[in-house]
Amino acid sequence: MPDEFGEPDEVRTLGRYTVTGKLGSGGQGTVYEGIDTLLRRFVALKICTLASEDAAAMIEHEACCLAQVSHPNVVAVYEVFRAGSDLVLVMELVPGQTLRRWLRAANPSWREIFDRFMDASRGLEAAHQVGLAHGDFKPDNVIVGDDGRVRVIDFGLASYSTDFLEADELVLRGTRSYMAPEQLAGKPGGVAGDVFAFSVGFWEANYGALPFAGATEHALLEAIERGELVKGKLVPGVPAEIEAVLRRGLSAQASERPASIAALRAALEQASWAPRDRAERRRRWAGRSSLALVGVAVGLAIAAWPTPPTLRVEPIAIPVVEPDPIAQTLAFAKKAADEGLHDAAIQYLEAARSSALVPGDESVLRAIAEQAEALGEQFELGNDYVSAYKSWDIANDIRFSLPNSPTKERSKTPNK
Repeated sequence: MPDEFGEPDEVRTLGRYTVTGKLGSGGQGTVYEGIDTLLRRFVALKICTLASEDAAAMIEHEACCLAQVSHPNVVAVYEVFRAGSDLVLVMELVPGQTLRRWLRAANPSWREIFDRFMDASRGLEAAHQVGLAHGDFKPDNVIVGDDGRVRVIDFGLASYSTDFLEADELVLRGTRSYMAPEQLAGKPGGVAGDVFAFSVGFWEANYGALPFAGATEHALLEAIERGELVKGKLVPGVPAEIEAVLRRGLSAQASERPASIAALRAALEQASWAPRDRAERRRRWAGRSSLALVGVAVGLAIAAWPTPPTLRVEPIAIPVVEPDPIAQTLAFAKKAADEGLHDAAIQYLEAARSSALVPGDESVLRAIAEQAEALGEQFELGNDYVSAYKSWDIANDIRFSLPNSPTKERSKTPNK
């Protein structure tokens, strides 16, 4: 079906869908905005002219891939049907822009970039969990919605990553700059290929250039095998530890990359905390040094003070109950949260953590982490995802510093 939709009386509707405008076009077809007149909602209509039955099978395969995945970071597919010689894929309409355009327009901080890519990784992971690999992950195939939510789109090159399909049943083609070396060699990429492509996209977003340069597939493959990484203009503040993780994701050998998107995300999350860990260690060291100097000064003063005369005083037992300042601070945090003063609650949590770090009492620190996690869940229920994120960040920071203590993955990302 041409972009103009032919004559007006032929093109205004497709079944129960009314076409309202063109959104864009790609290798597989043209995407239009439309209205579902039955369910009264806006939709995206991907209209593909079928060159052959093989092409039809590939588009129908895309629909099957998407229909199996129900996740907030994956675009939803509603229906697929034939319209004459065309195939129509009906999908969730996401007002927003591609991740690539967002990166150019928003001038984001490294943390904002990090959060968007972590959300995209969750979408990929959801697909992998049902046996699907994307096959062409790149910033152009990720939408940042006006609502702040990230969605992975265009699974047209997806393939079953398990034994559902034989390797030669579906020929995979992707975007050369994001393809893993095994894909450049003509083999399916699978999950390992998505790990590589994700690492390429994340490297490009942070370092201002694609990690490997090559005018041809052969030259690109050689650059990957040599491990020659390219850096452009680095986004300020990116922790050096993130580069080490991405280098693993960009390994020429699939076996040397993280085993899954989830494993890659976990390593990147840990690397993102490294600057705070270093700052916290410096702060603790400064605090301990100050205490030591105070102790020395007090000791010298006591040594120089004349010995007082010995007085005989009968002991009197007077019970004294000292209030626990950290417990009081946590109580204030809970009270502030209950009263809707979320910023104050976060400040109380921070104060409790700071007070407990110098003594380093593990049980007290765990109690603060539990309180922070609980308040984070309370904030999440009230749709205050920014405060929830901050609370879980406090819990994660504490638990990351303690031995044998897993951190809570953030289930929400705040709107910036």
